[in-house]
Amino acid sequence: LIGDTPLYKGSSMTFEESNALFGGCFADGFAFEGLEVLSGPPTVTFKWRHFGKFSGVYTESIGMKHHGNGDMLNLIGLCIAKVTLKFV
Repeated sequence: LIGDTPLYKGSSMTFEESNALFGGCFADGFAFEGLEVLSGPPTVTFKWRHFGKFSGVYTESIGMKHHGNGDMLNLIGLCIAKVTLKFV
C-alpha cells in the first residue's frame, strides 16, 4: 500500500515481488501489528505498525543497494479499506 516513491515503485511490483524485496531487508522478520481500529465497516480505518531489524539488503528501483546495520525500523501508518460482501 506504499505506492510509488522516488526509491520504491509499488505500481510495478506484484505482492510476491514486494514481499521478497522487504523479506530480504528484514532477515529476522518484519512484524505487523494493528494498533487501533478507528471506524467500522463498511469503511474500516485502522492504525498499524510494522517493525523489524534492518539486517539485510534493500535494492532501490534504480538498482542502488543499501546494506542494513541491524538498526530497528519502526513504521506507523494508517489504512482506510472499503469492505464488501466479497471479503466476508
